[in-house]
Amino acid sequence: MHLPLDSATWTALQRCQEHRSRLGTDNPHLLVTRLTRTHHGPAGAAHVRDSLAPVGLLPRILRSTRLLALADDLDPKILTVSLGMSYAGVAHYRPSPKLTRPV
Repeated sequence: MHLPLDSATWTALQRCQEHRSRLGTDNPHLLVTRLTRTHHGPAGAAHVRDSLAPVGLLPRILRSTRLLALADDLDPKILTVSLGMSYAGVAHYRPSPKLTRPV
């Protein structure tokens, strides 16, 4: 199943791929560091946290923001299946129904 990507996410993914190309690695992970380029292990959580720290972001904030955007754009069933989450977990991110005033 394919999830739609916003332009910021698409740009970030392209930059990760370019970085991997410059390192000349066969590490299969998207995020590759100078240390992980020589083996097949993933970059550690500390690398992600430390990379985002200079701009004042936390990984959990980005994850929540992405989930909110997806929950707003996608059917809850599609989101549940594609991310392997429970319906209750996805429902937490769904916007509440908009109430309209009677005319």
